[in-house]
Amino acid sequence: MSAFAEEHGTPVYLYDGARITDRLAQLRSVLGQFERHQILYAMKANRFRPVLEVLRADGQVGIDACSPREVTAAFESGFSASEVSVTASSLSVADLEFLSRSGVHVNFDQVNALTRYAERARPGARVGLRLDPGVSAGYGVNPLTNYGGGKLGLAPEDLPAALDAARASGLVVDTLHLHLGWGLRESDEPAFRHALEVLRAAAGQIETLDAVNVGGGLGGSLREGDRPLSPERWAAAIRDVFGSSGPRIVCEPGTFLTASAGILVSRIAAAWTKRGQRWLGLDCGQATNVYAAHYGLELEIVPVHGPATPPTQRYDVAGNVNESGDVFARDRALPDLGEGDLVALLPAGAYGSSMASDHCLRGAFAEELVWSIGAGAPAPIDRRAPRKSLAPWPSRVQLLADQSRGVFSSADLAVGTLVGRFEGPVVPWREVPEREVRYVIQVKDDGWLIPMSSARFINHSCAPKCAVDAAFNLITVSSVSAGEQLTFSYDALAQAEWQRAPELYFWDERWSFDCGCGATECVGRVDRYRIRP
Repeated sequence: MSAFAEEHGTPVYLYDGARITDRLAQLRSVLGQFERHQILYAMKANRFRPVLEVLRADGQVGIDACSPREVTAAFESGFSASEVSVTASSLSVADLEFLSRSGVHVNFDQVNALTRYAERARPGARVGLRLDPGVSAGYGVNPLTNYGGGKLGLAPEDLPAALDAARASGLVVDTLHLHLGWGLRESDEPAFRHALEVLRAAAGQIETLDAVNVGGGLGGSLREGDRPLSPERWAAAIRDVFGSSGPRIVCEPGTFLTASAGILVSRIAAAWTKRGQRWLGLDCGQATNVYAAHYGLELEIVPVHGPATPPTQRYDVAGNVNESGDVFARDRALPDLGEGDLVALLPAGAYGSSMASDHCLRGAFAEELVWSIGAGAPAPIDRRAPRKSLAPWPSRVQLLADQSRGVFSSADLAVGTLVGRFEGPVVPWREVPEREVRYVIQVKDDGWLIPMSSARFINHSCAPKCAVDAAFNLITVSSVSAGEQLTFSYDALAQAEWQRAPELYFWDERWSFDCGCGATECVGRVDRYRIRP
């Protein structure tokens, strides 16, 4: 952490990509009991571009957006309109114009917005309705984390009028949506089940219903003793109400995927005593992280050096914004700390940087995505060469018939088109996890890049459509039609590289496979490097 702080300065948000993918796998495992399900990442939790690219690279995660600009950010990160769902309130004419043109799915909670959208949308457009079941649930007795009974969602008694308006306007209602609040706890399970029952009763009124969107709310854990509702119990409640073969189950995790993956590293800028109370002042404040000032929720504070050191003092920990409420913690037990020491605030991966402001011009911070590999120290993403454009690659990850994945072009491509890049942590061979052996690419003498971008899923062909350049960009070597699979040769090794140091290039038997590319020049068995000019 000290190295990152020195490189980027403080404050700096650090996000662990491996933690995000692990949480995604955990959620997917409990959703596997449903015949049809979909994960939409709640972008408002964290919209840092590399985080979005980690999720896009998965190939099966969509986006839950709540504004036109979030939709644009999703498109810029490579998500298509069919992968984006919008649930927003108080929509303006400009909002409705944008959404109707963009082709994304929209959930409405106001009848007038629904009818105004219909005036602009194509006939038969599919939409959703957001319901407020009148249930209060979430982290603490706090209207900022409990959404029931507030401004969001249709009251159940108003649902018939909304359905009538949709039919009269030529819209097809295919989704019912709810979101109870942030940080569901074990004690919230009865309220969650009651809300699902309300949703099921409402679903019976919709002949065209395809999906039930249960929103987010998982993952709220800030203090020792917190007992968040587990994914297993959450999924069991959904199954008990809707069954495993009923409507498509959609969820919108944000905090669950990213909160515990992030920390905020800050330096103590000042230390003083006032009326007998010790104070520590950080070089960040509510402009950088608003949890304490806005939600009244204090994050954990851990010394970067000696995080397990027992506490010896009690401090009030303040931010650097000129507001009396800019205090991260009151009477917090910590080790003896002073000016210049580094501390980490956590969990800070959700609703931290995405809610930052520049109040008092104190909002400057850095962000970085890292990857924890096994028991080793976090490794920064090695991008090999900086991107010159934030435009999305003209490619996308898709499922194949055998449920594996591949990368496909999203447009007609000419020779020499940049379609992707291998990006990820670079580690020595001995530190490559077993699960990553099949994916790694050698980028230096004992440096192996573990791809975490969408290029991870590009498949082999003996007549490849792409080649990899010195910066580990994927470049087309022949023209490609929209929808065609992109490939490169796993066993190709440049003659110049081989001649430079042949002893460095070994072939691991775990890389060998029988090729079925079908090309006339197919070698059949891929089991060694083939030297190419």
